[in-house]
Amino acid sequence: MVGLTDVRERRHLAIVLDAPEAFCGRDLTLARWPGDCRSCFNDAEEMVIMNILAIAAFDPMPDRSTGDLRFFELLKGLAKEHEVHFCAFNRVKWVSEAETNTYRAALEQSGVTVHDRNPIAAIKSGRFDVILFEFYFAAKSYIDEARYWQPAATILVDSVDIHFHRLFAKARLTRADQDYAVARDMKVRELATYRKADVVITVSEADGEILRCEGQGLPVEVVPLIQPVPPLADSLGKDPHSLLFIGNFHHDPNVDAILYFCDNILPLITREVPDIKVTIVGNGPPEQIKRLAGKNVDVLGFVPDIKPILGASAISIAPLRYGGGIKGKICEAMAYGLPVVTTSVGTEGMALSPGENVLVGDTAEEFANAVVRLIRERGMYESVRTAAWAFVNDHYSVVAVSRRIQELANRLDNYPVKKLSPAKALGKAVRYHFDRHISWRLKQAKE
Repeated sequence: MVGLTDVRERRHLAIVLDAPEAFCGRDLTLARWPGDCRSCFNDAEEMVIMNILAIAAFDPMPDRSTGDLRFFELLKGLAKEHEVHFCAFNRVKWVSEAETNTYRAALEQSGVTVHDRNPIAAIKSGRFDVILFEFYFAAKSYIDEARYWQPAATILVDSVDIHFHRLFAKARLTRADQDYAVARDMKVRELATYRKADVVITVSEADGEILRCEGQGLPVEVVPLIQPVPPLADSLGKDPHSLLFIGNFHHDPNVDAILYFCDNILPLITREVPDIKVTIVGNGPPEQIKRLAGKNVDVLGFVPDIKPILGASAISIAPLRYGGGIKGKICEAMAYGLPVVTTSVGTEGMALSPGENVLVGDTAEEFANAVVRLIRERGMYESVRTAAWAFVNDHYSVVAVSRRIQELANRLDNYPVKKLSPAKALGKAVRYHFDRHISWRLKQAKE
């Protein structure tokens, strides 16, 4: 049996990374591992520890968007069994520094090493088996640097949602030439970045199929949304006329969705249910959303703890007309026992069963009728919400997705690591040596 302090290099996954001193004196014997992890290893030779660096534009803010919640839970889950480092290269300007520090502290408390906002320094800070980029634009900026400084690392790009697919959906809706041009340009840039990765992660099989077709066989793995699922609560005591819309309003499809609902669907509902109340919750509502507030509409904006509102609301609405990926607002509502009324766009990639665990309305009339039926038909209301909760618990809970993440980690050795082209590698080397040996001398001479 190979001991934990023996040197045995394997690409990507290693019992010891390069040398015994890589463990920095930490005791990694099985006795030090939590019981749930220890049971996975009958032999020390089977235990593998990856050194992972995740790079993103911003720190994950899990209480502000379900995409950020997924990313936070992904890092947290990986940190339970691996060494995880994180570097965000920007700070969200509309979030205070104190709040930002709270989000970074939450990562550190989850076992993640948080770096200063310098991705190049983070990439060069040690040997990494895996480098994970959140969103294509983070990879676009730094993937060549990662290839140069970490030539043995497997590089993953988490698409989160396929931007060009969402933009083409918007263009089909608006029929604007400019929107089509933006979508085409995004497709070229996005696919070019994905082709540089060793593996691309999508949130659904549907998104994966799009990339396999458009990207000519891109290697794709699926890590869906990660949604904490509390026990299914009783619905008694809720106001049956209370509707809830949740959405990050920095995301254009959410702005379009609730404007469409209030302009076209809500008047149809109020004819049947005059005292209907719609609560709109979400980060960064623009003025056009704030102006919706009135007799039947409350606009709350960002709410740090959404759980009480989810607990008090009867029905979740997601009247999306375009978008991409799995819709977090739908998973979240279902996890808290709310039946959801949405569109075909809202169900994309989720394998939901309309009429069983979700109601779908693609016209204003169909959508309004679905909401009214849930209000008036108690049996349907209970049946749909119970089936929806069970669906999310089976497919998107922390436990369910954690298994998929670990299975993905175990498959990374199956993917060959791409190399930086000789021309780019030479260019990086020349630039590095110029900056290190010549540039500073020229600056000093000018002074």
